[in-house]
Amino acid sequence: KETALSAVILRETGIDVNPHLFRHLAGKRYLERNPGKYEVVRRVLGHKRIDTTLNFYTRLENKWALVEYDKTVSSNPSRRK
Repeated sequence: KETALSAVILRETGIDVNPHLFRHLAGKRYLERNPGKYEVVRRVLGHKRIDTTLNFYTRLENKWALVEYDKTVSSNPSRRK
């Protein structure tokens, strides 16, 4: 089902975005800013089981954690003071 917002995004960018994708993008953005808060995302998205949420989002969060880890490990310790 196309929404008005979906139509604008398609017209302006050529990207077809549906309401279901918006839900997942919102979950992704929330977890980027609130790592590990899967229960909040589960409730907002209406997943009956936490496993559904974990299966979808943990692989993304692992990537974000690795990026942060790499930044920390490769940073110059003298700059952290």
